[in-house]
Amino acid sequence: MKSKTKRELDNNSIISLCSKAFHDKTLVDIKIAPLTQGCYNSAYLIRFRDDFKTVLKIAPSPTVKIMSYEENIMAAEVFAMKLVKENTNIPVPNIYFYDSEKDLIDSEYFFMEFLEGEPLSDAKVSMKPEEIMAIQIEVGSYVKQMSLFTNKNFGYCSQKSKQRDTWKDFFENAIHLLIRDAIDIKAELGTDISAIKQALSYNINLLDEITTARFVHWDLWEGNIFINNGKITGIIDFERCMWADPLIENIFMEIDNSEHYKKGYGIVNFTQKEISRRHLYNLYAMLLMCVEPYFRGYTGNWLHNFAKENLALETKWLINNSI
Repeated sequence: MKSKTKRELDNNSIISLCSKAFHDKTLVDIKIAPLTQGCYNSAYLIRFRDDFKTVLKIAPSPTVKIMSYEENIMAAEVFAMKLVKENTNIPVPNIYFYDSEKDLIDSEYFFMEFLEGEPLSDAKVSMKPEEIMAIQIEVGSYVKQMSLFTNKNFGYCSQKSKQRDTWKDFFENAIHLLIRDAIDIKAELGTDISAIKQALSYNINLLDEITTARFVHWDLWEGNIFINNGKITGIIDFERCMWADPLIENIFMEIDNSEHYKKGYGIVNFTQKEISRRHLYNLYAMLLMCVEPYFRGYTGNWLHNFAKENLALETKWLINNSI
């Protein structure tokens, strides 16, 4: 997907990055191909002469305008991938080299293990229902494993200065920062900001139940789950990771259609309070998806229209069903 934040480098620049990371490899006949998945960082598949393959991921240029929560997220992704790789059995790509020095280019970048297969969003077209169910149960168990990591404060792993003592305080601040982003960039939300704030205020006390900050991937949708021959080969894109309520994870977004994910996690049924919390998290996700296209400069408006429609629905639900 084309995006303002995806930095394009010429082959000579990429080869210089490869030389610093893999100085023991010959750079003769190196093959470089851009990867089109993702919408924030740019990525390239690098194949060396000895057929060793790696993925190069490059952060946006520092001159590009980004959203409030996106500061420092590449460092957070590297931290998260190493945390999960070293302490669980969850398949996560190895990080071969991470560079934040900015001596070759003025962006951070890293090289990671190449994953065989394709995203679940593509692979499921040729998979049997029972195979998809097994994958979803397994992913639910991964979310449970990750939730065992805890932290003193709540918030995005990338921004310690914006973390808070309580989940309620962090979440409320995160919504207001996102609203500020929307106002600054003149995003069309399709819903009055006053109504969004009302939906938040009616339900924010539900978050008092969450007293432990647990590790959450928070972008765990089918595009970030790689499949090969019906098996999970890896989980990618940890840059949005946070210390949070695990129920905010994207696999629980479809409240009435996430039974296999819930089974893997160990949830039988959502309580009424959990349903309300999930609607609150949906509100945040839809608000973010409304604002994001203005920063990315996406072509087409299907994502924005989808987000606007669902932001209105979630706002209305939260106002009409507050506990």
